[in-house]
Amino acid sequence: MKTLPLCFIVFLFQAIYAIDGNLTLVMVHALWRHGDRTPTETYHNDKFTVDYWKYGGGGWGQLTPIGMKQHMILGRKIRDRYINGHPYNFLKPQYDQQEVFVRATDKNRTLLSAASNMIGMYSAREGENFNRPGYDFPEESGWPVGYVPIPIHTIDDAGDHLLDVDNACPLQDTVWELAKTTSIVSNYFNSENVTALMRNLTNFCGEDINPENLWILFNALKIEKQYFPEVFQNFTPWYTDALWEQIDIVNSQVQDFQNGLGLEGVVVKGIDIGRTLRKIRGGTLVNDIYNRMNRKAECLINTSQECAYTNNLKFFAYSAHDTTLYALFSLLDVAHFAVQPRGYPLYSACVLIEQWQDLNTNKTYFKWCNFDILKGSSSTSSIFASILVFLFSFVFIR
Repeated sequence: MKTLPLCFIVFLFQAIYAIDGNLTLVMVHALWRHGDRTPTETYHNDKFTVDYWKYGGGGWGQLTPIGMKQHMILGRKIRDRYINGHPYNFLKPQYDQQEVFVRATDKNRTLLSAASNMIGMYSAREGENFNRPGYDFPEESGWPVGYVPIPIHTIDDAGDHLLDVDNACPLQDTVWELAKTTSIVSNYFNSENVTALMRNLTNFCGEDINPENLWILFNALKIEKQYFPEVFQNFTPWYTDALWEQIDIVNSQVQDFQNGLGLEGVVVKGIDIGRTLRKIRGGTLVNDIYNRMNRKAECLINTSQECAYTNNLKFFAYSAHDTTLYALFSLLDVAHFAVQPRGYPLYSACVLIEQWQDLNTNKTYFKWCNFDILKGSSSTSSIFASILVFLFSFVFIR
């Protein structure tokens, strides 16, 4: 049992009291990372050029068949939880466009992850017959039997400040530059271990490697070793497990800094650096979820036509990136609790936010728990979390 601040303990007692009452599930928000992908880019001396990446249509940053499978499995787990009665009969067995809305960033890997997820949720497998030919899919030779296409919504990536937390933002850039002037970040970036590592990597890679672009090398090496183990060492003779461990440690720390972690209470020019970075990166998404849930709460006691859409909507999914989940976890101060092992959420990591209503009082309640849905290597591992939040204050129980 993790030690809780007093305010969280009070909320825990209130949540237990509510659960003992007449509680019903009214809304679910899902946020997941895309599945396994090819590298989004690489370094100058890399022998694994774009020609090596044929998966998912070919090219940089594309969802692989492994990633498609990961999200199909995740979709089946979500179906099992909310449709098949393990533990909830919440959504209809067939896709209902009034109940479900899916939004992705404007990237192939998140769009196809969402499509793969919906296959898991709503396309029947062999031996299943919950879908209706002629209603849910066409009775036409060549159409995959039981496959139900689900619309995936998106907006232009340049204007997506909801799910792309690294999108162009002058304020975030300004605050991050201030963060780098603090003794915490500056001392770390300029420490002997970090500077020596950057010098060595710059020499190996044939281009400047610094703490802020280290993630590119980190991702490229990780994926290349996974997909081409037979030739990886020959192509990358300078690679060692010890060197990889150093890269992983530094990259993880830089990501923490960029999300405001470790900078709590650090003030520069009147700006609380840690708090402001966390709000900039995760605040828009939290506001979006809060506003939709607040509207849901208001409409639960209003059956007028203006509330028809909200009352019918039960499942809202965001298909996004590891940075999106980490920004949310950082803002809510659960990053290190929710992300295992070191670093960002793994492929197809998913968080669910469930909104419950006490029918006796009409109040809504939430709580937090998490568990793994898949076992295996890091390429197929996944975090499947159910979050039920009470007034966006978290109760941590282990």
